[in-house]
This record gives sequence, structure tokens and C-alpha cells, in this order.
Amino acid sequence: TDLVGHTSKWTINMEYLPTATPETPYTVRGLEGKNGYYTSDVTLIPAEGYTISADVNGTFTDTIIYKPEIENVYLMDSAGLFTEPIAVGSYLIDKSKPQFTVGSDESGNTYDIADGLEVHAKSLSFSISDENLATVTVNGEAVDIAAGTAAVELVPEAGKTGNYEIYAEDIAGNNIQATLSVEYLKEVATASVSVDAEYVGQKISPVLSTNSDGEAKFFYKRVGASDDTYVSEEPAAEGEYVVQVRIPATEKFTAATKEGKFNLKYLTAPETAFSIKAVEGNNGFYKSDVELVAPNGFKIAGAADEKYKDSITYTEGMDKIYLMRDDGALTGAIAFNEKYKIDKLTPEASKTGTITNNKTLKTKLIEIKNGLSVYADTLDFSIFDENLMTITINGETVDFNEKTAKISLDANNTTSKFNIVAEDKAGNTASLSIVLKAAWLENNIIPAGAKITLEAGQVYNLEGGKWTVSGDSTVYYGGNKFCVDGSMDCVFTETK
Repeated sequence: TDLVGHTSKWTINMEYLPTATPETPYTVRGLEGKNGYYTSDVTLIPAEGYTISADVNGTFTDTIIYKPEIENVYLMDSAGLFTEPIAVGSYLIDKSKPQFTVGSDESGNTYDIADGLEVHAKSLSFSISDENLATVTVNGEAVDIAAGTAAVELVPEAGKTGNYEIYAEDIAGNNIQATLSVEYLKEVATASVSVDAEYVGQKISPVLSTNSDGEAKFFYKRVGASDDTYVSEEPAAEGEYVVQVRIPATEKFTAATKEGKFNLKYLTAPETAFSIKAVEGNNGFYKSDVELVAPNGFKIAGAADEKYKDSITYTEGMDKIYLMRDDGALTGAIAFNEKYKIDKLTPEASKTGTITNNKTLKTKLIEIKNGLSVYADTLDFSIFDENLMTITINGETVDFNEKTAKISLDANNTTSKFNIVAEDKAGNTASLSIVLKAAWLENNIIPAGAKITLEAGQVYNLEGGKWTVSGDSTVYYGGNKFCVDGSMDCVFTETK
């Protein structure tokens, strides 16, 4: 269009003529990883003398960074001519390393997982994540991977420190590694202790509550005593005590010491502390030992340090007894005021007696025993008993003084049988059966001047000389043997 308004039109036809594409249009630069992956950006570098762009209408530069959405690139030569679209291949790129999550211990404490981390706990848990996670190992041992994540739990042995080499790698070869240590954190031991025993003598079995696996030991002292008086022996006397439990440190738990108080007292004695078992005699006496029998559920002793039994034997002078219940509980001393009269012995004859021959006046000692039969005119012995009460000879009471009775038996020139019974105050009795044959009967030589009994069937002798017999004036010459037809009492007299 000119100044005056004349207009002219032209039509120009232009045809684009692209420059030739180099044989190697571009090269690739990047850090090569594993499995065809690059671990850095991939840079496309055009052939020498060209610039490059992903958009024909865009800016051409010396290099471009590959992006997955780039399908084609263009090259421009020094004359400003650009090539036909050049197809770009697909490149696998993973620039990210696997990542640790925040770790935590069994108590919920959190830790940033990093090389050299030291943790004091029973366990440490964390995860390792990567979209292309391929391998995770702990001290060379593989850890399972699921959906790009591996869960790791480090648990050291109780009481020890665990050292761990952690390694994680993705498919491209990106990796992380860390050396961690987890020192086992001992759990604080807790404890409480008490004693159920209430009475002296009961078994002291401390009741312990603890979370520790240590071997507990128990010690005792009196309340108020210094701590250096603790002993392992269980207390056995009345009083207030402290029980102390000592639990040593173990691989899992710290040491612990705890105390508890308890009181020991004597058991109140039952209303009837004993019964007796004995053979009753007369006059308040017992004819056997008196046994003190413990009540049901108890045992008895005569002294605190004696063995407890079902019964004990009463002894003179006893003034205390002690009881122990079946569970070991002890009473204190129980006053014992009973006095029992005991006589277990029967009256006793002297070991020997004296026999006398009235004609010769000779005496002889003889053993006194039941059933004794002896030729003698008299027999003397004694009977003794601490509590002697009565003596009878053939039913006739014999007088005596205090504890000893003197017994004199006379054959009365014939054969005499004596049944002697002695009884003491307790009712103990002893009896002796003795046969005393007049001394002349040993040889049947008739004594002069003595009233005697002649029995039929016996042969009698008269010494030399002349003799008369009572009731008969006949004179008999001695030195002859004779018999009588029947029993008769008579007196022989020697005549001049």
C-alpha cells in the first residue's frame, strides 16, 4: 500500500528443506548403575556442530536433560537449519538411595538411624524403603522385602551389646550402609517381700514378688538393729523383725534389695494344755509313770529345747511344759503345778533271811524267794517299801514300823505253810509262799520235851537212852526206829 492508497498483493510459496541428520545425532552422558539404570540425570549431547532442542520451535542449546516425556529431539546446524524429528530412546533412571525410617526401641523412644548410632535398649526397630528396593542385609543375613520396604528389628542377647552392619541397595545399585550398636538395657528389677509366719516356731517362708530372674536370698534382723546384724538364719524367738531380700543383677535385670517387717509371738496355749495317761492306784497314787499327753493337734515337751512328742513322762520337780502346734507354732512356757504321787514298785523282801535250828542253835543265811521250802525251826527276814501299808501272814495283820517290816516265822516243831502278802499305799502287792519244816523233820529224830505231831507212814527215830511218851507209862529204849498207825500229837521225855 502506497501513500495514496494503492495496494498490491503477492503470493510467495516457501518450502522447508531440513538439514541432514548426522549418523550419530547425539550421545548420552550419565552415571551408569546396575541393571541398565542410570543413577543420575541423563544428558543428551548433540553431534559436533549442532545444538539440540525437544521442541522445534523452542530454544536450541548445547545439551538437554532427558525426561521421560521427551519423545523426539531436533538438531540445528550452524546455518540455522534443523533436522527432522529424531526419536529418543527410553532411559531407566533411579537417582534416590534407599532411606531409613525413624527407629524406635521397646519403650517408644525414637532414634535417627545413621552410621555409628549407639542405642541402649532391649531392641531397635526401623524400616528401609525404596521404590526399587532390591537387597537388605543385617550382618550379611538377608531381610525380607515387601512392597519396597524391609522391616528390621535388632535384638541383642540379654546382657550383651549387639553390633550390626546394615546394607541396603536398590535395583539401580544405589545403596546405604550403617554400623549400629544396641547395648542391652537391663530392666530395673522390682521386688516386694513379706512373711506369713505369725508365731514362733512356724516355718518362715518369705513371700516374694519380683520381675527379676535372679536367685533371691533372704536375711533377717530385729527391728531397730543396725544393718550389719542381718543374718541368713531364720529368727526363732518372739519379737519384731525385718526380712530383707537381695536379688543380684542378671543379664536381663538390675540388682534389687527390698525389706518387709513381720512380728513373731508365742501361740496362746489351749485351755486344756494336757491330759494324763497312767495306771491309777489307791490313796491318790499312780502305779505307773504318768504320761502328759498333748491335746489333739499339738505335741508336748518338758523344755523349750527338747524334742516335741505326743506325750512326755512326768518327773518330780517339773514346773513348766511347752506345746507345739502341728504347723510348728510354739507356745511359751506353760506353768505346771501338778504333783503326782507315783509308786511303781511292789513291796520287796530282803534278798536273804536267817534260819535257826533250835536244838543246835545254829543259824544260816538263805535266799528268800516265793515257793521257798526249808528245814528250819525259825526264819527271819524283812519286807521293805517306801509306802508300805499292810502285811498279813496267813490273813493275820503284822505290825511294823514305817517302811520296813521284820518277819519272823516259826515252824512250831511241825511243817508250817505261810502265805505272806504285803501291800503299799498305792495298791502294789507282793506275796510270798513259804513252807517251814521243823529242823527235826529233816532226819525224823524226835526231839525231847517238844510237842510234836507224828504222821502215819513216816519212820521216826529216838536217840539212845530211855524214853516215855505223854499219855503212856511205857518206857521205850532209844536207838530204834518206829512208826505210828495214825496222826497223833505227843511229847517224848528222856528218862534216867
